[in-house]
Amino acid sequence: MKNLLKMSDLSPAELTHILDVADQLKADCKAGRTAPLLAGKSVALLFSKASTRTRTSFEVGVYQMGGLGNYMNTAELQAGRGEPLRDTARVLGRYYDCAVWRTYRQRDLEELAELSGIPVINGLTDYAHPCQVLADLMTIRERRGTLAGLKLCFVGDGSNMANSLIVGGLLAGMQVSCVCPPGYRPAADVLIFAHKYGNAFHLTTDPAEGVRDADIVATAAWNTTAPGTAESEQRLRDFVGFQLTGRLLENAKPDALVLHCLPAHRGEEISTALFEQHADEIFDEAENRLHVQKAVLAVLLAGMMAWAGANGRLANAPQEIMGALLTPFQKAAQLLGGGVNGLLDKYVRIDQIIAENEALQQENQQLRDQLVEYDQLAAENKAFRDLLNIREENPQFQYASAFVISRDPLDRFGGFTIDQGTLNGVEKGDVVVSDK
Repeated sequence: MKNLLKMSDLSPAELTHILDVADQLKADCKAGRTAPLLAGKSVALLFSKASTRTRTSFEVGVYQMGGLGNYMNTAELQAGRGEPLRDTARVLGRYYDCAVWRTYRQRDLEELAELSGIPVINGLTDYAHPCQVLADLMTIRERRGTLAGLKLCFVGDGSNMANSLIVGGLLAGMQVSCVCPPGYRPAADVLIFAHKYGNAFHLTTDPAEGVRDADIVATAAWNTTAPGTAESEQRLRDFVGFQLTGRLLENAKPDALVLHCLPAHRGEEISTALFEQHADEIFDEAENRLHVQKAVLAVLLAGMMAWAGANGRLANAPQEIMGALLTPFQKAAQLLGGGVNGLLDKYVRIDQIIAENEALQQENQQLRDQLVEYDQLAAENKAFRDLLNIREENPQFQYASAFVISRDPLDRFGGFTIDQGTLNGVEKGDVVVSDK
């Protein structure tokens, strides 16, 4: 994978791998041990449209992985004053390691990828929203344990979310149904793609039919034009009956998930009651934008795809990653009796290895302390037994104190300092008697 411009850029194996990496990065993030996979890397964050989740999740994700994410409103660049895209692309390609662009036309995004020479990620276009759909699939797999065989239904406008969910769901082995009003069908090339999957895909204008027995029902805002405009009023009429409600969801499975890419227009594409009923999975879905986009960046920029192979997983990893991440735990790997590759059967788990090594060191120190304490107790016990024998055989020494000779010139068993004269002729283990 050189870019992520649309879901059909991915093979089923690449899709699964991104989700696997996202799961691992999420677990590492929750444990506070995110590796600096983007150390020294810079990412151009280009936005021609307003954004909340895409902008902030990319900014935070790049920062967490040690890179520089540079936000740019394209209206403030020279492109906003007429500089051709082909010039902007060739300049950015010389400054940055990767570019994320949220824009309108898919062909502009593809031109940026072609001319910049760096990996380009689609932050949303009118045609596709692959980062959102990867987050959707991640959320479904977290809650259901699998994707293959589940039924995914999308209800709404056949635009970017429908296009990407259809392709992503089919690549993941799901059954996909798409429910759109007449005149709002998905893109023609997406329908051609879906046709190859036969009965696994179903397009309908009947919401109840599409939702029937669904495991997951998804929607997105379908009225994004300015309120009160002719187009907005037309959409309100065209989408009557296409709102997700509790009554419509009665046709789905009882435990069906409800997903929404946000922002939500309550009372239009989804009822307020149904949104709040499924808020947990919807906001898990929003959070997973962060983790899945970090995974995409890791695959494109940090060689995570090369690491996933069964053989030679480090051979193609970037040198800076190997130097930054492997050196700190090579000794730990030796102590644990395994080679570096053996510790990376699935992903690099540096912090876990270091933590295990530190735990072993602490345990060894505790054992050494216990042995010292045991030796001291044994010496005290012997001295006490010897003293009892002396007292029994010599009543005049009934108030005597016993001292065990040790390397420490201060004998701590009686609080009495034994000077060098006292030690003359006395060997270690002998009892020194005082009538004081």
